[in-house]
Amino acid sequence: MSNMILMRNDAFDAATVNVGAGVAVIAGLELANTQFYSNSEVFRTTTLTNVELKIIFTNPAFVSGLVLWRHNLSATATVQWRGYTSADLSGTPTFDTGAVSAIDIKALGDFVWGVEQLGANLFDDSKYIQKFTELWLKNTNNQFEAVAVQSQSIIIEDPDNADGFIDLARIYNGLALSPKTNFAYGAKMAVQATNSDGILTADGSYHTIDSPTVRHADLQLKWLDETERPTFTEFFRSVATHQDFYLSLYPDFDGQKRRDYAFAAKCKTIPESTHQFYNNYTMPLGVREV
Repeated sequence: MSNMILMRNDAFDAATVNVGAGVAVIAGLELANTQFYSNSEVFRTTTLTNVELKIIFTNPAFVSGLVLWRHNLSATATVQWRGYTSADLSGTPTFDTGAVSAIDIKALGDFVWGVEQLGANLFDDSKYIQKFTELWLKNTNNQFEAVAVQSQSIIIEDPDNADGFIDLARIYNGLALSPKTNFAYGAKMAVQATNSDGILTADGSYHTIDSPTVRHADLQLKWLDETERPTFTEFFRSVATHQDFYLSLYPDFDGQKRRDYAFAAKCKTIPESTHQFYNNYTMPLGVREV
């Protein structure tokens, strides 16, 4: 079973991105909007079938994960991810995930009988409205497998989309970073309002604003060894507190648990490492959903 995953954009944010032939794009809502953090500027297309998104790196780079974050894909949508060593999507793919479901249907253990309709997905009637799709490259031992590519293709099929268009806010595409030993027990997850200030009136009423809520996570990486320390230090020095990255605490779990603990995040502070004892470092991590 995989431990937690962190993934930041390196080559992707500087890549050349465009869409395939026949894909209609709304002016100002081009695919390049997925290369920087902004929930108000998205990619939008009114094409619902054979929507090909193309990613071309300047130089070959390693990837092991792809996340489509904050999209509006329906429960019947599929996503297919291919990678190529060529710079123009030519030749035989280095990997091909095949068409996989973009949205998980609720498992029987998550399903509320007599209340929800059969076939309900994880985001139906939920406060977790930020839909996402995770795809990971793994070997037969369920370990992340980095593959060198220079071009990638994402094909989306969503003919049943009730909105009549496809929206996508952010793409995360790069190397999955996962500790050898998972975070320690005692990890905290809190949902906090973005505006919690209230006004107390003379009659004793306390009025507050119905503001959006975001997740905050605080956890401890207590068992990083000497080979992991430089990688994690480099990761957090790169993202600092300004760059967004993707976090999935339970990537191998299906259903509500994976949904509840996966989101785009920024560090609240840059984590510091402590050399606890020989060949062991600890690193606290506090993040906020963005």
